[in-house]
Amino acid sequence: MKLASVDFSLVAKVDGLLGEHDALEKGQLTLVLDDFIQRNEHHRSVVVPQYEAYLKQRSDMLLLPKMISV
Repeated sequence: MKLASVDFSLVAKVDGLLGEHDALEKGQLTLVLDDFIQRNEHHRSVVVPQYEAYLKQRSDMLLLPKMISV
């Protein structure tokens, strides 16, 4: 099997964006694949479980008064 090199960029730019996020520069967002993958993994493994725990705790707290009054 012969391998061939492939020329591609690990950077993508998105133009025409509005807002004042720190990642935007003159309406342009630059995405670097390695950074995006790392940030996505952190979001999946840390942020989502914490948010789900918050939702459960919030739901439990909202149900507590109903359980007490029964």
